[in-house]
This record gives sequence, structure tokens and C-alpha cells, in this order.
Amino acid sequence: SVRVDRVSSGSRFHWSATPLADRYEILGNSLGVWSHGLCLTAMDELTSDTEFVDSENPPQNEGRWYLFRGVSNTCGAARWGTTGTAPSCP
Repeated sequence: SVRVDRVSSGSRFHWSATPLADRYEILGNSLGVWSHGLCLTAMDELTSDTEFVDSENPPQNEGRWYLFRGVSNTCGAARWGTTGTAPSCP
């Protein structure tokens, strides 16, 4: 599970480490823009900690969605979800 805290610099996400995950990838975007997920960890592709701060706050009366997944250097990336498809991080 993911916990979200509001901080002065945006939104801070915390999660428990996933067994075998060497790093994590996070997709996100404004609600209603599912097919154009932005790889929020592209600036730090080796995100190995279990915390991420998104400094982009959505405009008032709008929301954002996020998907988190673990990536293993040995086994590859976990699925984004159990149904549907989502773009991959570069």
C-alpha cells in the first residue's frame, strides 16, 4: 500500500519495499489522461528508495492518478495492474 502526505513541496508518497525490487517506476498524470502517463521517475531512473515527492500539484478542482511498480534487475518489471495496459517508463 502507498501512503500519501501533503508537504510544502507537493505530495510525498511512501510504500513498503517489494521483495526482489531493485528500483521503482511511477507513472502519473491528470485524471482523464490514462493513455498518456508520464514517467515521473524518468529523472531518477534508479529510484531504489521507497519514497517519492511529486512537486507538481494539480490545478484546483482537478486530480492526478499514479501507478507504482517494482523493477528487478534479474526478473524485469512487475505488471502495472491486473487488467488493461499502460505505457512503460523509458
